[in-house]
Amino acid sequence: MPTDADAQKRFDEEQRAYWQQRDELLHKYAGKWVALVGGQVVASGDQMNKVAAEAWRKTGSGLM
Repeated sequence: MPTDADAQKRFDEEQRAYWQQRDELLHKYAGKWVALVGGQVVASGDQMNKVAAEAWRKTGSGLM
């Protein structure tokens, strides 16, 4: 089971990935919620809860 330190490290990595591709994401997914896992877009849509559920289903990652 991941520790708080592990979860924080993963969150920091995802945050860096977001900022590295932010301009592209804003252009491609304007007005949408986007879920990144492993630095990759795994789900997008109009409703945050549905995007989160799809990301969980595809990856098993619950890190938000």
